[in-house]
Amino acid sequence: MDAAHERDASVAELAHRYASAGAADWTETLARADANDVAIPVLERLLAAAAVDEARALDAELRRRRAALESFALDLERVHDLLDGAGIEYAVIKTNVAHPYEPWDLNVLARERDWPRAIDLLEDDGWTRTSFRAHPLARTEPGKRLYEHDVRHPVHLHAAVSWNGLAYLPAAAVLDSRRLEDGVYYPEPVVDAAIHCAHGAFENFEVTLGEALEIARVLGREGAVGDRDSRGTSAGSAVDRDRQLAVDRGRQLAVEHGWPEGYDLAVRTAEEVLDRVRRSPESIDLPHRYAPAELVRAWLGHARRTDGGWYELPANAALWAVK
Repeated sequence: MDAAHERDASVAELAHRYASAGAADWTETLARADANDVAIPVLERLLAAAAVDEARALDAELRRRRAALESFALDLERVHDLLDGAGIEYAVIKTNVAHPYEPWDLNVLARERDWPRAIDLLEDDGWTRTSFRAHPLARTEPGKRLYEHDVRHPVHLHAAVSWNGLAYLPAAAVLDSRRLEDGVYYPEPVVDAAIHCAHGAFENFEVTLGEALEIARVLGREGAVGDRDSRGTSAGSAVDRDRQLAVDRGRQLAVEHGWPEGYDLAVRTAEEVLDRVRRSPESIDLPHRYAPAELVRAWLGHARRTDGGWYELPANAALWAVK
């Protein structure tokens, strides 16, 4: 088994290990997997071991999710054709992870100066800006706009990696790192994993198993499943050096833009989550909610280093209370 297949199998094993722990039946296992963005690898595991009477239902669920994932991929290709064809630099963030996963929207980052052209292209192709009634936060949040479509996934347009009007990474840090993969531009993995870190600490206030897998895979000390050879030793000095470079670059991004506390919280928690899933999956509830004191420390750290960041603590505290 090559390294990629071994990693995929190990990720699927971790996802199944958590989702099935204490579950009464496969529907409960699937609900736990869905809540953590790991449904497809878990369904693949369930189907491989299913009794005949369950296999048909599991196969139907898996085919439905694979079809949704294919629809999402087609919408990504369409947005790429529109924007890249017009010479607009963009990157799709929080999406290109190592396991099959379908977000509910396309998170597209483009420089704000390119928004008028990007919006014209989206609207000409059937996307319309969401209403305040449907999505009050998306309609009013600075630096973002949500566009919906009758048959395609919504597009969430970002001017930077930001929440509530406060930026955690500027457009340049994302777009300067972008690379083409399967016909779509994404940030390079270290940048995208750092975005996952910020997303949990400054918007969602929690981390899913899917996010923990991706953060640990790129920024953790040993990856999501541990870069170990068959003898249980470190996979090699070259791998160790590359991983340390990635870890250092990820943290430097956070330091440069004022949120090292949030970054450290996210990486540390991702590794702790995976360790608990390995050791005692029944002992952990996921998504994992960050402790309020840890969040406050991260918010204050960024607020102190950000012009106009005085409202970060009360704004995030209010949103945390609602979520």
